[in-house]
Amino acid sequence: MIELVIAILAGVLCGVLTGLVPGLHINTFIPFLFLLRGSWLTGFVLGVVVSHSLFDFFPAIFLGVPEESTALSILPAHKMVLRGKALKAFQLSLFGGLFSSLFAVASVPFLIPLSKLDLRIPVLAVLVATILFMLLSSSRKILTAAIFVLAGILGLNTLGEPNSFLALFSGFFGASTIINSLMSNPEVPKQKLVEARVPAFKPVFLGSLAGLFSGLTPGISSSISGLAVKKLGKVSDEDFLVVLGGANTVYAFMAIAAIFIIGRPRSGAGLLLGDSAGMFMLVGGFLLALGLASFLAWKLAPMVVLVFNTLPTKGLNIVALGFLVALTLWFGVFPLFIVSTSLGLVCLLSGVRRNTCMASILLPAVLYYLP
Repeated sequence: MIELVIAILAGVLCGVLTGLVPGLHINTFIPFLFLLRGSWLTGFVLGVVVSHSLFDFFPAIFLGVPEESTALSILPAHKMVLRGKALKAFQLSLFGGLFSSLFAVASVPFLIPLSKLDLRIPVLAVLVATILFMLLSSSRKILTAAIFVLAGILGLNTLGEPNSFLALFSGFFGASTIINSLMSNPEVPKQKLVEARVPAFKPVFLGSLAGLFSGLTPGISSSISGLAVKKLGKVSDEDFLVVLGGANTVYAFMAIAAIFIIGRPRSGAGLLLGDSAGMFMLVGGFLLALGLASFLAWKLAPMVVLVFNTLPTKGLNIVALGFLVALTLWFGVFPLFIVSTSLGLVCLLSGVRRNTCMASILLPAVLYYLP
């Protein structure tokens, strides 16, 4: 038991690093994690996954901040950064991750019977419905459809190759945002230590639903499901951050727990653990990691904000972009990174939601589930 707690704490601390540094993720280190065994493997992986899901909102909030006129097309958090409320934006996502996860864990016993059902047709129907939602809800339908097809073809030709996810998502959602910010060169004000209040029940519940949905459905990311519940639930920008935070952390848990619910894991971490941990160890370890990571995130957040206040935004973006370039060169996926970055930039400059690039996973998933 003590060994498990130490492993979880070590994983949480490692997750702080992977969360704060853009481009780093537990999937990057999976080859080395096979060296771990038993409770050390379970605890460390759970700690990293949970902590990363909370702390990775910091680079999403601070890096690639656009001009005020284009902030809505990137993230609601960026509008808050431009008002000096980055700490509040992060704490809203943290509240979502913490409270939505408690709902999700409580729902697991009711979801386990799904493992006895044939879900291929329902999953296919959900994937098709999601694609239709993405295309029909866009204000630029023809361009959205074109980008969807291009991203889908890119996914079909690269998924399964080593580190393809790193190249695709670092380009779609990381480098493209940073380059867009460098092109616009916005003035980012000093951030104030304005704290968030505990959110209402509605966004917490919606964040839990979004995370459950994406965690159990192949090809559906937490951002896509979060966008869907925003449309259906009609939540404000601040509540949307709660929804996204909840969806992100719940997805991290459900993508591992899916081995017990639908018979297959939904993430690299889930694939690594398989069913070796057992459901009780998985739930208990997750809750412990969630408590430790949430406490650490709450305490460190003001200090991280103050550090960012002392750093030049443009220089920080250049360093982050250089790191992503170096990372993709090291893993031999730089050409794919260039293509995905270009497609992400097309989305930003044309006003098409970058969630459209998730076609790189959606289209292969649809073809897999076709009868």
